[in-house]
Formats: sequence, C-alpha cells, structure tokens
Amino acid sequence: MGERIGISPAAVYAEGLVGGRLRYQRCTRCGHAVFFPRVVCPHCGDARLEWEDSAGSGWSTRRRPPAVVPVTTTSP
Repeated sequence: MGERIGISPAAVYAEGLVGGRLRYQRCTRCGHAVFFPRVVCPHCGDARLEWEDSAGSGWSTRRRPPAVVPVTTTSP
C-alpha cells in the first residue's frame, strides 16, 4: 500500500486488520520499526513512515498491573 495522504495511520492499520494483515510502520530515515501507528517516527522525528506487513513470526509481550495484596488490619 502506498502513501495514504489524508487518511490517519490508525485507519490504515485498521484497514489492514479487516483484510487479515497485521501491519506496522518503518521509518525510511532511521530504519526503526514503529508500532502503534503514528504520524512521525518516535525515534528520530521524521515523517517518512512506510507500511510493512508482519511476517507473523515475531513475539509479543503483555504488561499486567502488579498484583494487589489485600491489607488486613486487626483491632487492638
């Protein structure tokens, strides 16, 4: 998919999901992969981001909030 002027990066990403593709951006200046979809590269600030399709062979992480330990009090 070429440059999509006037369409938000989130819309282009969602369009890929509807088509069964997981997409991310790559900065043409510094070469970093960029995800979540953005307008400029968070690494170098350049706006030249191109879309790539994920090969599906990577890994992902999930952040969870810390476990909540109940606090008990005893009356004297």
